[in-house]
Amino acid sequence: MADSALYFPYIEVPEDISVLRVLLYWDTLGAIVPARIRTGSWTEELIEAELVEPIRPGGHVSTSIVLQDLEELLDATPVERAPAAPFFIHKEKTNLDVIELLDERGLLTSSPPASHRGRYSGDWIAVEGNSAALYMAYLALRISQNHDLKMEPITDQARYFEAVSGAGSLSTVASLDHLRGAVLRGVLPAPNESISLKELVKFKERIVHCYRHCGAKSRLTL
Repeated sequence: MADSALYFPYIEVPEDISVLRVLLYWDTLGAIVPARIRTGSWTEELIEAELVEPIRPGGHVSTSIVLQDLEELLDATPVERAPAAPFFIHKEKTNLDVIELLDERGLLTSSPPASHRGRYSGDWIAVEGNSAALYMAYLALRISQNHDLKMEPITDQARYFEAVSGAGSLSTVASLDHLRGAVLRGVLPAPNESISLKELVKFKERIVHCYRHCGAKSRLTL
């Protein structure tokens, strides 16, 4: 298992017990945050506490390999599957070729619905839900395989990624086995109730101190 985890598909890290499990078991939690996006208060607090590391997606989607992999993934997707509600993806998580491919296949909506236009403006694309889920799972796998990061992809939205298991072309980036432990909820033991960010930071500091001075087998309680 990698030392760090990479959360997907959303930019904002969810404020619930599933995140606590990640922060207890991994050194750092990465979040795919475009450079021009200002995160919400909870995610920003985690970043300032150095518990979450913002990962800029731009450098990971600028090659032709991304277009080739996405094309193979879409080709491997069952055509009879019913369309899902649009999923909004920031353009920095894609590139012009990817957007063009999605458009050619009729997977983009012309504009966000009226209820979302205030938040999702020109920097976002609305992608058919199944295809968007496939792409975000692919992107998380691609980023997590970066030699400088070496993260484990983690999600709390497993139902969005059921279709990925049928796309064998993901082997061009990483084995689908990497998604075997990606679901947060109910997988890892953790306290039943929430704790404060201050308590979490203190606990992480105790872990570091213990590994340095007590040995890795020492027991800690939260």
